Parts: sequence; structure tokens; C-alpha cells
Amino acid sequence: MTPAMKHSRRLVDFMMVLPAIFASIRGARYFSTLGPGSWQSTDWLISYEAGPIRRGFTGYLLREAAAHFPSLNVVKISFVLTVLAALAASFYIAKRTSEMSSLQRLAIGWSPYMYAVFWLFDPQGGGRKEILAIGIIFLIVVICRGRRTNTQILQASCLIIFAATFGASA
Repeated sequence: MTPAMKHSRRLVDFMMVLPAIFASIRGARYFSTLGPGSWQSTDWLISYEAGPIRRGFTGYLLREAAAHFPSLNVVKISFVLTVLAALAASFYIAKRTSEMSSLQRLAIGWSPYMYAVFWLFDPQGGGRKEILAIGIIFLIVVICRGRRTNTQILQASCLIIFAATFGASA
């Protein structure tokens, strides 16, 4: 591969991740205006405090962590998780399409095909508990793409995704 082709590939790789970068900047502006009473915060804090409830597991863990770390900011946690999920989706699509032409790659990366992760790119769509499940799904994909898929790790990941689903509305 010539240096010009490598440079062109890197530019397309960057353009594939660009939506996630823009979304992160927009999200940072949006999340910086939120306080502890925003829906992004309160949704994460639903817990077992009033008894067993679906989606309470995550809130229970966060409340326990907040008892030990009073400066814990749920809005920042949800923003960071949103950014990580958006970047992971973009990098994964960029990697999986690397053998295609530049035009095909950009058509996929910027098309409705990516609709499943577009909510990550919307500041008001970010901060949702579904981010945990998406992160675990990416972890399972990475594990399965490895040279040796350890069955026990894969089974543990499936149990974790079940717990994430139980703890969120994913």
C-alpha cells in the first residue's frame, strides 16, 4: 500500500468516527448544564429503596458507591458511558468495513444503517441505562472475535448482560 493510500485510509477512518466526536462535544455542552435533578440522573438512581423493582439494581449500586464517594456525579458517569459507547460503535464499524472502498465505508458510517446507535449521538438521548447493555455487547463481540474464545468468559459475559438487562430497561 502506497503512503497516499495509507493517508487516505486514515482520513476515512477519522471520518467514520467523526459523528461520535461531534456528538461528544455537543453532549459535553448539554451535560454540563444538567443538575442532580435531571432525568439523566434520577433514572440512574431508581433503586430497591422502596422494595424490589425492575431497573433498581443499577441505582442500588450507585447509591452504595455514593455512600463511600460523596463527590460521585451520576450525570458525568452517564455522559462518559455514552461517549464510550458512541466511540466504540464508530470504531467497530470503521474496523469491520476496512476492506471496503472509501465511498462504501462512508455510506455505511453516515447512513441510516447506523440508526441503532444514533441515539448515542443525540445529547438528550444519551445518559440512558441501555448504555450498560451496549457496552457489554461490545465486550462480548470483542471476546468472540479473539483468537481463542474462552467459553467460560463468554458464559460469564452472558450472565453479566442478563444482570444489566435486569438492572436497566435495556
